Amino acid sequence: MDAEWVAGWTAERRRRILFLTGLPALAVTLVGTLGPFVVAATWLPNLVVVGGAWLVLASLVTNQRTYRTTGTGLEREGRLRTRTYRWDELAGYEVTDGAIVIHRKGVWPAIRCALADIEDVDAVRAALDRHL
Repeated sequence: MDAEWVAGWTAERRRRILFLTGLPALAVTLVGTLGPFVVAATWLPNLVVVGGAWLVLASLVTNQRTYRTTGTGLEREGRLRTRTYRWDELAGYEVTDGAIVIHRKGVWPAIRCALADIEDVDAVRAALDRHL
């Protein structure tokens, strides 16, 4: 292992995801909770479960994760699973104003780590420079 850091998405992206997922999930939950009082539909209470699961998944997506650079690749450890991206799957990285953006080959989305969350940005950059 070359470097290890804990980081999440930038604050702006976290707010955007929670806003775009939280409002629809809240609406679905409210319809499932209040709908049976207005309309006689037995399936409406099921929306409470859907909305709750939606909110839980949204919070899991925006949590901080632990990243490690190893000889095999970049390891990303989350609450539910650990994934290793081989170095040949990654196209490079760049440092923006608020994040380290690790680009993946193909159509896959980039991996973003908020600079504010990383304790030693220089060590992370050195480790990524060695492999990418």
